[in-house]
Amino acid sequence: MRALLLSALLLATPAAAQSTVPTVPAPAGPAAATPTLLITAPVGTTVEQRLTISTRMTLKEIKVEALPGQRLSAQEVEQTRQTFSKALSGRNTQETGKLFTRVTSRSADGRVGLLQTFLQNIPGQKEPISFRITQSLTPDGQSEGLKFTSDDALLNEIFSRMNLEDLQRMAAQNGSSVASTGQALVPGQVEEETMEMPTQDLLASMFGPVLGEEALLRASPMKIVSRTVYTGQNAAGFHQFQTQSVFSDWRFELGEPLPMSAALLNATTNGTHSVRPDGLPGASQDTTRMTLQLSIVSDKARVNVAFEQERTIRVENR
Repeated sequence: MRALLLSALLLATPAAAQSTVPTVPAPAGPAAATPTLLITAPVGTTVEQRLTISTRMTLKEIKVEALPGQRLSAQEVEQTRQTFSKALSGRNTQETGKLFTRVTSRSADGRVGLLQTFLQNIPGQKEPISFRITQSLTPDGQSEGLKFTSDDALLNEIFSRMNLEDLQRMAAQNGSSVASTGQALVPGQVEEETMEMPTQDLLASMFGPVLGEEALLRASPMKIVSRTVYTGQNAAGFHQFQTQSVFSDWRFELGEPLPMSAALLNATTNGTHSVRPDGLPGASQDTTRMTLQLSIVSDKARVNVAFEQERTIRVENR
């Protein structure tokens, strides 16, 4: 459930970021300015998109060792290894969902209101996970009134604990870094951004309602370096972007009732994104690769696990 909530939140934020990628050329004329990104879709316009999330995990190593003052038999060690191997090996999954992006308002000063509804089907569950993102975008791309809501009480509690700045960082960074009004639409132009995102409070808000207020012991900041290239328009007039993000190694620790530590290493994301001529999101694909290391403590043993994960999020317009 904890991993599911984190995945759901992160899956929504790329779409939130994408919807801020507006696109319309500047007026023609002898002294016309460089074309920039603007949302021009009329109020009431809705884009429906299909989501496919494919995850592949490859187990690399399992080490089992007795805690100080404890002894493990060879049989206990092997049973523990087999338990973790069965849980983590061949964990190839595919989940599907939908994303609806709707223009809800447009004010005289150029602000555009957006409502996004995210639905993700979960294997084994009858009802999908769902939540909504509302925000208003200023002409220069600033997000105002960003709000996450859900019909699920636990999700709502998690959202209520999250710092608005953390939500804005996620909405701006977890998708394409082209998500900013005013970016010049010059083919070949490269935009680079370096950001450090504090994660202590963010994870505390997510794990607290499930594990208790004191569960999170420590989480390091996450540094993200992103590079985006605008490659021009395709035959349908959609604007095309290529993105790459490199993440610093990141670690966190949990206390009781789930004592463990985790490290995310060598994480990178590569993607392609498109934006409709009216500024609303088009098709996209992002693939994230990383190495994960877990250290889990039980009554008698410490289990260290290393595995590689590849996750691809594909978004297609209906």
